[in-house]
Amino acid sequence: MEKDKIYAKAIALFGKEKQMIMAIEEMSELIKEVSKALRFDEIKDKGAMVEEIADVEIMLEQLKIITRSEHEVETVKDQKKDQKLLRLKKLLE
Repeated sequence: MEKDKIYAKAIALFGKEKQMIMAIEEMSELIKEVSKALRFDEIKDKGAMVEEIADVEIMLEQLKIITRSEHEVETVKDQKKDQKLLRLKKLLE
């Protein structure tokens, strides 16, 4: 099954509001893993970090569908990313 179809099916089954809440929960779990890594000055459980990153990416895709903004997000993301990379490049020079 195509990813977009899986995301759409999850939204249809669980509802937009519940998936938005799930997105918040997944982001908080990633924040917790990043916080632990900073607190211990190392990533003790790389697998947990990778899993939370994947969960957040899945929820971000669903948020794009919920808000009907897939194209706009990609366009803005690319523009902003380019701007931020240029700024970083200048900072590093």
